Order: sequence, then structure tokens, then C-alpha cells
Amino acid sequence: MRTLMTVLMLLAASLAEAAPGPDVAMQLIEADLLILRQERDALQQDFRMTRDMRDLVVSPRTAPPPAVVLSGPMINYDDMVRDQEAKRVRIADLDAELSRLYDESVVLADRDRALRAQLRELVALHRQ
Repeated sequence: MRTLMTVLMLLAASLAEAAPGPDVAMQLIEADLLILRQERDALQQDFRMTRDMRDLVVSPRTAPPPAVVLSGPMINYDDMVRDQEAKRVRIADLDAELSRLYDESVVLADRDRALRAQLRELVALHRQ
């Protein structure tokens, strides 16, 4: 993905040097929108993966060991408390990561809106 972004940036830079004007500016904005779309896709994938990991920690697919064991060794209380605390910390970490990813998606959405507004203005100027 980074290679594609680098190629697009080099293309945008070469277009900027070629000839200034609304057509070049529109092409640059369209290239920026393409890069932005790829960033948003990657961010959405990270968000889904983190959300799925959190869901697995909150409600694992396997049943937890029973609190009362009728036969065999007893579960150590300290181990159980330590496991619960580790689970609580892991959920808090994943919640913080989800919040960070959401905030980043808001920033990307704002950039997308700004670029689209610029593109609309250039198209309107170009039509005149």
C-alpha cells in the first residue's frame, strides 16, 4: 500500500510541475482522495479487527472453567483474580485503541469532506 501511495504522490508532484491550472489541481485532489480512501479502508480494517478481538476477550467462544470443581484440583483464587484483572486491563486497552481509531476516522472524514469541497469548487470554476 505504501508503494502505491508513493507512486501516486510522485505522479501528483509531476502533474503539479507539468502545467498549473484547474485540470492539474483536480487531478491532484483526485489523487489525494484515492490515497485518503486507501487510508480509510486500512483504518476500517484495523477497527474491525480490534473490535473482534475485544469481543473475543469479553465473551470467549470457549466456556470458562467452572468455579466449583467436583473432582480434581481446586482453582486457585489468586490465579482467578489475576486472570480477571488481566482481562479487565486487556478490555480497557482495546477500548482505548477503538477510541483512537474512531478519532482518526473522524479526522480522515473531515479531510475527505474538505477535499471534495475543493474539487466541487474547481469543477464549478472549470465549467465557467
